[in-house]
Amino acid sequence: TALLRMYGHPNAQALKWGMSGWSDNTDSWSGNVGNVGADSGNWSYSSTAPALNIFNDPVLSSLSTDGAAILKKRVEDVVSGGFKTASNADVVASPSNYFINNYFSEADYAGFGHIAGANRILPLTVANGETNNLDPSGKIVTYCYTGQTSAVITACLNVLGYEAYSLTFGMNGLSHDSSHWSSNHWTSSYSAGLPTVN
Repeated sequence: TALLRMYGHPNAQALKWGMSGWSDNTDSWSGNVGNVGADSGNWSYSSTAPALNIFNDPVLSSLSTDGAAILKKRVEDVVSGGFKTASNADVVASPSNYFINNYFSEADYAGFGHIAGANRILPLTVANGETNNLDPSGKIVTYCYTGQTSAVITACLNVLGYEAYSLTFGMNGLSHDSSHWSSNHWTSSYSAGLPTVN
């Protein structure tokens, strides 16, 4: 949806839970929730996130001086490169291979726990300079509750020139059994049972 909006379709919307929320027949969520993070030695309940550093912007080059044309080309390049995701198992196993951003409030950062060493950069805007807390030389992995917000952030970051990845299934795959959940917690009851056509 972020790419569609940047490309000139401001009313584009995402279907929460994707097709898993549409029908049991297309449920890809139930088999992917779990506690990959919470069951790992690379999980932390520290309430203090790492101190943030200031980095330069990613380097982009273009022969155009037309901002709209540059944006359109960047969106097209990101689409042609395919959507970038990272599996929770890979990131939890080797967190030092990534620049990880836990896109949570301070209360949820500590309440759910988080991947060891994960940053907490929220808000994350260009206008106020928070994107300069991201390391453009690293593989940036963002995670949220479901992966929907991190997918939007990842799309935007790739357009800006970062090498960005969305952690699939978010906290639902990292600590599904946490007692801290109040919303965005997958259960099969979210499937609407609507028809599909083969």
